[in-house]
Amino acid sequence: MMRDDKHDERPIKPDVGAIAGVYVLDDQTDTTREQMTQTAAAVAAGDLQAITAWLEPERIRRLRQMTAAHRDEVAHWLGLLGNVRGGGKRVTELRRALKARADDLPDAVQRGDVGADLPKGWQDPKPYICSAAGLYRDTEQGAVRITSRPIWIDQYLSEVNGAGDALRICWRSFGGGIVRRIVPRAVAASSRELVAELATHGASITSVSASDVVRYLDEATTKNEARIPRRDVSSRLGWIYRDGEPRGFLAGREYIGRPDDPGVDLMSDDGVESLAAAYGTAGTWAGYLEEVVRPASSSAAFWLSTYNQIASVLVRPLDLGTPWFIDRSGRTSQGKSTIGKAAAAVWQDPRAVPSWNTSKAGVEARAATLRDLPLMLDDSKEARRPDDVAAVVYMHGNGTGAIRGKPGSNGRAVGLRATEKWSSAGDSSGEQRLTSFTQDAGARARVLCLIGSPLASGEVARRVQLGAETHHGHLGRRVVRHLLAGDWGDLKARFADESKRLTRALKADGAVAERLGRIVAALKVAAYLVHAVGVPEPECDVWAAALASCRHGSEDADQPLAALRYVMQRCAAERARFWHTGCEKPAAQDPAEDERLYRPVHGGFAGRWNHEKSVDILEYVVREWLRRGGFDEGTIERWHESGYIETTASSRGRTVRTRIAGQTASVYRIPMSMFERYA
Repeated sequence: MMRDDKHDERPIKPDVGAIAGVYVLDDQTDTTREQMTQTAAAVAAGDLQAITAWLEPERIRRLRQMTAAHRDEVAHWLGLLGNVRGGGKRVTELRRALKARADDLPDAVQRGDVGADLPKGWQDPKPYICSAAGLYRDTEQGAVRITSRPIWIDQYLSEVNGAGDALRICWRSFGGGIVRRIVPRAVAASSRELVAELATHGASITSVSASDVVRYLDEATTKNEARIPRRDVSSRLGWIYRDGEPRGFLAGREYIGRPDDPGVDLMSDDGVESLAAAYGTAGTWAGYLEEVVRPASSSAAFWLSTYNQIASVLVRPLDLGTPWFIDRSGRTSQGKSTIGKAAAAVWQDPRAVPSWNTSKAGVEARAATLRDLPLMLDDSKEARRPDDVAAVVYMHGNGTGAIRGKPGSNGRAVGLRATEKWSSAGDSSGEQRLTSFTQDAGARARVLCLIGSPLASGEVARRVQLGAETHHGHLGRRVVRHLLAGDWGDLKARFADESKRLTRALKADGAVAERLGRIVAALKVAAYLVHAVGVPEPECDVWAAALASCRHGSEDADQPLAALRYVMQRCAAERARFWHTGCEKPAAQDPAEDERLYRPVHGGFAGRWNHEKSVDILEYVVREWLRRGGFDEGTIERWHESGYIETTASSRGRTVRTRIAGQTASVYRIPMSMFERYA
């Protein structure tokens, strides 16, 4: 294109405007054209986000001005962008934004009736104006509306567990009411996350206005630092500590504290909200005593399970040690789950108790959120895999979640995520004992398996279940108030005394029984609290049942003996695979019997049967049987320590040498006296 020097001596820039045949007329238009050229180049290179960047209010304003003066140029530019693969939808959104003009407003936007809802003394951060008609941004050309309804901050929240601060953001809803939502500062600082968080609950915010809202919230927080009320929040339930001592307790959404305590709110997402909703109250205290406690009063399982609910919130304040599980097992329709529902009624709606049909990660998240409140899981047969049950018992007993990595920083390739922690008691029911899902003795010291029938009859079970669903959440709150008004030192001394007494009482029953005695000591302290707040005494001998459960758990925990019995049963079942001393002299035995019992069988001989002396089992056979039975190879060493197998001075690896079918082999020798005693 030729330039007429007499009319215009300014140079023409090689940009989109020049392609459209338009000259640069002023500096603002020149700047807009330059940005349009850069956008076209970026989009041609594949950066479609460059189109979305034009949705910012200031850029929309400039593009509107450009369109008014040079409509064909802007249309040509939009056509170029829309022809790029993937650019069509973004250009359509940009065209829509250009057509949507801001309302004609006076130069000064009036706040309107929203002023009464703002914190006292609230000041809008320039250039923003929060009014009844929405949030505006003041510009040289006038006020531009950002949101169609007002939005502001009414509380600054500090997470007491160190999980980060938060804002309580408020806005007018579609119906005119006020919605309040606690939002972490990290979310309030991200346009994308803020849209997802607020728009879901009805706030007037879009991807176009989000960046302005984020900037407004940040500047409003700073501008009104002295005016916005501050409040403590917690992302976890249970005890809230101050200076190393419990200051209050968060039971669902309800905070229980001392009279001078300003309180703590629950900071939650949708998942935590649904969990916390179950930890409310229903019915009456008198109804709970009459419809739940009274009909179940003759059941030791009911009392121990109820005490366990209270003992859970004592673990951390009294330093009771690692968490544990109480387990009720037996045939179906015996009242196991009903007792669980009655126990759950101490804190929550029993209908919200989850089943074992969950993942290990899900249990970890639930235990960490509940923290001090008991972890309840119903019907262990619903577990996805048996190994999942064993894994949950171990994880819960450790009081910590899995160690997980994250992308590294500060020169490290990999970092570590914060590990979740809890201090609670567990409660489980099912047809199988929790300890049957693993052969490890350590798990048996973490689980108190209750024995005996839970309830007297089906009619009693139905009455208790209905009562628990109607009246719940009262006992736990009464105990918390009693604890906050009482003396923690007295309870610690009580637990120490009970632990010593039970250790002496269970010493003869083995190490596992002694460790289970710690759980019973915690239950005794809990029982003291339960009856101190007005619950009648039991109509049965609760502690005799508890000690019997400890002793039974100790017997079940002798895994070396359990493994020995398992191997002896395999010997009896596979008798035909054992070489007999008479096989070397067939004439001395009944030929028919020798042919039937002692000829070589498929899979080879398992060992040698030495009549009334011993049974020798090939080394590889024992190891294979132990593996199939779920026992580890360390069991063999325990056999030796317990005298279950015979060895000689020349034994290697606890085996002895013998002859089977003319061949020398290494075997484990079990004396026949062991069969007579334990088989």
